[in-house]
Amino acid sequence: MESLIKELGSWMVGLPPIAVFIIIIVLITLVFFGKTLNNKLSGFNLSGINIFSKSNDHRIPSLIDHDIFNTIERVRTTIKHITFDTHGEYDKAKSLMFHDFMEFKLDVVQDMFTDYIKTLPSDVSFNALKNGLFILSGDVVEEYLRRTEEHFLKKGVSPADTNYVLMLFEQWRAETLESVGYRINSVFASTLHTGKFEKLLGSLEAFSIAIDLIPKDGIASFEEMNGRFKDLNY
Repeated sequence: MESLIKELGSWMVGLPPIAVFIIIIVLITLVFFGKTLNNKLSGFNLSGINIFSKSNDHRIPSLIDHDIFNTIERVRTTIKHITFDTHGEYDKAKSLMFHDFMEFKLDVVQDMFTDYIKTLPSDVSFNALKNGLFILSGDVVEEYLRRTEEHFLKKGVSPADTNYVLMLFEQWRAETLESVGYRINSVFASTLHTGKFEKLLGSLEAFSIAIDLIPKDGIASFEEMNGRFKDLNY
């Protein structure tokens, strides 16, 4: 600043007094009104949202309306129409097992993601947010496997067969979950996703794609079972 003042002073030497006076008035006006305008703009508020704020983190609660929940319901509708045949005949047991398994999975995803968004602390750090998403993903898997196992055993599926179904699905699902993990890491490493709101938004988009792939992974795993449950009284 001092060097700039010196340069302006040397430049104005020799100018008519009136010109020097006008230049000084213009500079003072620019400095004063520039600061005032900046303060007014930075405080401009639209429906409680500071539109000049660099952070959108205050919008995180609005993600409770993210399309991930519409995706869950759309996939739920798709699954209802999926059935399985064994040797050209309708396989009732496998079809019902598939529907129950997928419903448990979708229920858990919906419940746990809803709770996560609703209870996310406003002061959560970037690292805590990222780690929390990976923990959430693991907890979802653990919970829907627990519910499905409990249900299958009550329906007369043997412990060995129950474990077989659950592990086979997880084998088919592993590649999808790995891809989601890559995308989340990419989102948190990206400078385009500047705040916690943007990073959570990007992560939910990745999870939404994984939910869209649930029918594909489920069908592939249950098709591999062939006629294992054809005679099961499920």
